[in-house]
Amino acid sequence: MDINHEDTEVLLTAAWFHDTGFSKTYKDHEDESKVIANRFLNELEVNNDFIDKVCNCIDATKIPQCPTNALAEVLGGADIFHISNSHFFYRKPLLRREWEVFCDNKLVDLDWHKLNLEFLKKHHFRTAYSIKVLEQSKQEN
Repeated sequence: MDINHEDTEVLLTAAWFHDTGFSKTYKDHEDESKVIANRFLNELEVNNDFIDKVCNCIDATKIPQCPTNALAEVLGGADIFHISNSHFFYRKPLLRREWEVFCDNKLVDLDWHKLNLEFLKKHHFRTAYSIKVLEQSKQEN
């Protein structure tokens, strides 16, 4: 995508931190991830513009995804990459179990499959790469 060095650093940093909030909470873990990233980056005296960009990218991993710029679109797509490959069928039962344990959300098989189908229908990849490379596989899934 011809991303410059600084934006690559933003994306990598956001990717490292985007799920760290799970260490504190399950629900809305992205908000906690931003707190953790902010605290760590401030300790390193990273400039606020960089930190804001990292936090914006982390926000893009919330479901439903609503990225506000190209960098956020990249991380959002990467975070949900698995819906476009065969790992989707491996991860579905794992996610189902995760929801049962952490959210007390138990669904019968038909409802679980309908939920996943709706998710696939509603999700839209946004980057040129993901539209070109990932969308067809997502549709097959």
